[in-house]
Amino acid sequence: MFPTLDKRKATTAFQPNGWHLLVAMTAGLLVAHLWVLGQSLAEGLWIVGHDGLPRVTDFNAYWAAGRLAVEGHAASAYDVTKLVALLTRQFGDTLSAANFPFFYPPLFFLAVAPLGLFPYAVAAALWIGATLVAYLAAMRAILPRREILLLALAAPALLWCICVGQNGLLTAALAGGALALLDRRPVVAGMLFGTLAYKPQFGLLIPLVLAATGRWRAFASAAATLAALLALSGIAFGWNIFPGFVDAMTSANASLLGKGALPWFKMQSIYGFARMTGLGAPAAWAIHGTLALAAAVATLMLWRGKAAYELKAAALATAMLAVSPYSCIYDLPLITVPVIFLIRDGLARPLTLAEKLGLGLAYMLPLVFPIADMPVGPAIYAVLAGVIYSRWRAAPMREGWWVRRGSNPGQLD
Repeated sequence: MFPTLDKRKATTAFQPNGWHLLVAMTAGLLVAHLWVLGQSLAEGLWIVGHDGLPRVTDFNAYWAAGRLAVEGHAASAYDVTKLVALLTRQFGDTLSAANFPFFYPPLFFLAVAPLGLFPYAVAAALWIGATLVAYLAAMRAILPRREILLLALAAPALLWCICVGQNGLLTAALAGGALALLDRRPVVAGMLFGTLAYKPQFGLLIPLVLAATGRWRAFASAAATLAALLALSGIAFGWNIFPGFVDAMTSANASLLGKGALPWFKMQSIYGFARMTGLGAPAAWAIHGTLALAAAVATLMLWRGKAAYELKAAALATAMLAVSPYSCIYDLPLITVPVIFLIRDGLARPLTLAEKLGLGLAYMLPLVFPIADMPVGPAIYAVLAGVIYSRWRAAPMREGWWVRRGSNPGQLD
């Protein structure tokens, strides 16, 4: 539930209190994003080239998996050589280097199979457009202010996700929507959590939080949704997709987390950062495991306590990323969820200058990734954790909400 807000203050686009600065900054970022995408499209570097053929991006695997599913060979999508063979057959040698593996759970075929019905460029536009709309709807559900839509659109992490046609916007939409609806529409929230199982590494804490806080309706809804989606996947695409997924997942774990098939600097996890510094797998797993356990325990304690719901939601969304050993830059649109929940908390109790700077830093850090060639994820998670702790430590309790008497709910500063 939202704190009590003056409706006029919650919908007015410009207020002399800090929202105008947010609008100015995010509008500038959005213009820069549009320029980058426009230039890339004009130069034939995004989605399709001047020859009309697809560029090599992560979306190649989605479209190829969808086409194989439509043709009745969904299980073949888990064989990267068959993915590349289909792309080569369709587009010639242009995509012969598109050796991106497909190792998503079978339920993800329900999302990519429709893409295989369309030409590549149309499918890419539909994918990006649909996931973007879902992402914006979820962010607005968290905090229904027009400025929030601008902030969500201008998020630097969003740019990297759209550039490669990845699924980070879908992940953020499902997680953000579920957390926004959890107490008001627990069954719907559970359905969104269940669908989020298409990225199982980000859902490790969700059942623990739901069970620990007695949210059994959401828990049951999530479990039923996952079971239904898996059953529907097997019926629609053949039960052999399940052993294919297990084999692909085993191979991906060995190559990505063991052998470093993906350069370590591209990993946005604590594990990836540790490996990038030169540590071996045992030491990196020890560091990651220790910090992930600390994040999990802190999140569960917060949810079991009487902190404001905004802090609980921000902590879970942050921990979802911090606990996962595998994440990439295109997964970081998810950080918009804790940022907006913390802004929402600031409407009831003004953010301090340090907290505003922390949120700004977490929001902007993805811009550094292509320049620094190093993981920015762990730094983002640490900054967000610091802001959450600051809010939790400073606020008095009253009936399960963290509030301050006399605060102006329409102000950011």
